[in-house]
Amino acid sequence: MRLRRLWVRHRSKFFIGVFVALFLIIIAPPKRISNILKKEEKGIVYVDGERKKDYHDYDYLKLEALQKGPGEGGLPATLPPELEKEKDEVYKVNGFNGRLSDDIALNRSLKDIRHPKLTDRSPVMAGGLFAISSKFFWELGGYDPGLDIWGGEQYELSFKVWQCHGVMYDAPCSRIGHIYRKFAPFPNPRTDNFLARNYRRVAEVWMDEYKKYLYMRQPGWLETDTGDISEQLAVRERNKCKPFKWFMENVAFDLAKSYPLIEPPDYCNGTIQSLADPKLCVDSKFKGQFDRLDSLGECSQSSQFQFQLSAYKDIRPLKSHNCWDVPDLKDKHAPVLLFGCHKGLGNQMWKYDMMNQMILFGHPPSHCLDSSITTREVFVTMCDMNSPTQKWKWSYVNADRLRNYDSLDPKP
Repeated sequence: MRLRRLWVRHRSKFFIGVFVALFLIIIAPPKRISNILKKEEKGIVYVDGERKKDYHDYDYLKLEALQKGPGEGGLPATLPPELEKEKDEVYKVNGFNGRLSDDIALNRSLKDIRHPKLTDRSPVMAGGLFAISSKFFWELGGYDPGLDIWGGEQYELSFKVWQCHGVMYDAPCSRIGHIYRKFAPFPNPRTDNFLARNYRRVAEVWMDEYKKYLYMRQPGWLETDTGDISEQLAVRERNKCKPFKWFMENVAFDLAKSYPLIEPPDYCNGTIQSLADPKLCVDSKFKGQFDRLDSLGECSQSSQFQFQLSAYKDIRPLKSHNCWDVPDLKDKHAPVLLFGCHKGLGNQMWKYDMMNQMILFGHPPSHCLDSSITTREVFVTMCDMNSPTQKWKWSYVNADRLRNYDSLDPKP
């Protein structure tokens, strides 16, 4: 009875209160559901509508922003000129710029390198930079214990991951520091060619009929003893792994466009003779990567005078992996360097004009290979149809291929 009397006495006040509460809710600014969830679940973010955990350590990011020193923030770093001699001495021992590396903090700060595409399928990876289920790794036999020292493991593990029903992805957000040496600062610890042995082991176990293309390029490897590969063949049988043809057609399906199974013929090869002084030819002097190609010499059949205008439209010393490279055209006489062949045209793209006997650089070609007969120097300058020092003669010219140069891959 008492509750009933209270209700009768105060019901008007109750309705007024409810009305006020509803009014306040209506006029209050709306809150996004994602904001409410963020309060309830700290560290939850939404990416394209998908709920994800935010693993960023924002306190550490603030500390990183305060770091000062060479290379911080992912910026390039250099040494002052007075340390060049010290840098060279360390380089001769280690094969990389160890002097500069000593000045860069191990916990160097880097910019946010998150990539909108989180992962991408990869046919082959570097042999030591990966994460894998330990169970799957040992089902695959781990690394082939017959691979000696280094070399070949990147192909061996990649092939068997794919062929034995696995999948391999690149993770562009991962951060891995790896210094590639320009040369091996130690002698071959073996008396034989351990690299050839490693690669042949991989080819014999995993590449099936495609191994013949490898041996076309490296016929000497057929003389190399693989050692016992019975356990590796057993891994393949035990896991019912797919043939290499499946790998080439479904995983590395676009590989042959850039790296044909059978190397296409050169456009030109042999000596490059100056028509301004026919006794002189371009001379590589057996120079290596990063060196300047800057000399004419007395023509000879020696390999230092042999070059090829390859199917990739680059010029390189015969059988070399270093190509003629012109990094910039700012100078009137732009230098020609030797740099690792990238098969990407650009600053390594050359063409031979048969009719005018000129070697053209770039696309569209505005500069040509030139020389000074007096100083015997080689360089690139603006093309001049009337300049005798821009006239060159290759000892072998594939006229049919040159006539189709513009229609053949690769194209700019």
